[in-house]
Amino acid sequence: MHYAGKFTRSPLRIAGSIAVIVIAFGGVTMLLWNWLVPPIFDGPYITFLQALGLLALGKILLSHGRPWGRWGHYGWRERLHQQMQAEHPGEGDAPAPEQAD
Repeated sequence: MHYAGKFTRSPLRIAGSIAVIVIAFGGVTMLLWNWLVPPIFDGPYITFLQALGLLALGKILLSHGRPWGRWGHYGWRERLHQQMQAEHPGEGDAPAPEQAD
């Protein structure tokens, strides 16, 4: 049975959702910048396009080469544990020695 309800994944709906998200993030960034930076640091006011540029620049500088989706962040604890076990084998396996008083 094919579900053809109002929440279908049409390309137009997805593109519209992405546009709304980009406009919302850009608008919030512009409003926060223009509210905080000029009075506190005597900095310039920015336009909406400059706010989008700031968001893109921040993503490029802070992403460390990861894609926009960040799908690889799941399971980081397991990867960290495996990396620590590879670097320090045998540590953490034995119980701590008892302290004599």
